Amino acid sequence: PEAYEEPDDIPLGVCGEGVEGPCDHPFFMDTGDASIWHDRHSDTYSAAFDLTRKFDRHHTIKGGWETQFQNAQFVSVALPWIADPSNLGWVHDVYEVNPRVGAGYVQDSFDFEGFIGNMGLRLDYWFPGKEADEAVGNTSRANYDATIEREYTDQTHSFLGGRRFKAKILPRLAVSHPVTDHTHLFLNYGHFNQWPTYFYVYSKIASVSSEDFPLVGNLNLNPEVAVQ
Repeated sequence: PEAYEEPDDIPLGVCGEGVEGPCDHPFFMDTGDASIWHDRHSDTYSAAFDLTRKFDRHHTIKGGWETQFQNAQFVSVALPWIADPSNLGWVHDVYEVNPRVGAGYVQDSFDFEGFIGNMGLRLDYWFPGKEADEAVGNTSRANYDATIEREYTDQTHSFLGGRRFKAKILPRLAVSHPVTDHTHLFLNYGHFNQWPTYFYVYSKIASVSSEDFPLVGNLNLNPEVAVQ
């Protein structure tokens, strides 16, 4: 903290003989250090494949899978001139996590005398990562929450006895059917998944700062699912 100086605006007045009324200060000189510093970095490595096969003149089956290996780093320091036991400033957060997300799908495209449709299922999955798996069960962690640990265990699945993950099955359906020579009926139905923003999941996973009301992430935050 002693290496940083709290910012201030020093007024540079315009005063002197012949100036009537109160002294005016139209100019300022800024001093000190910035109050907030951020460093955010992420890497993503992806792999995917698709396979299509036509079984007969009515059906075409398509399937595929994709996965992303991610590395996300986040550093935030605010008010560094205020003393804190970690010497990182009054408000700070530092973490590095390695989540993994992906999806698999299967789809049947069919056509029967003008009746055209696509019907399929998609499976979205998310591994919060080693850091989250260890943090939820670490009772010595400052932000440990027994309720979060219980919910995390109940609402995630174990992959081959190792890392835990969440998954959502999302149905999709689209059809087009001729009613008359000039009229068609269209129907689209689907579930769409959005995993939570990592900031609201991993915040304060490994940091404890001196702020009065810290924002602590929810390691068991669930995705938003929209039905359209």
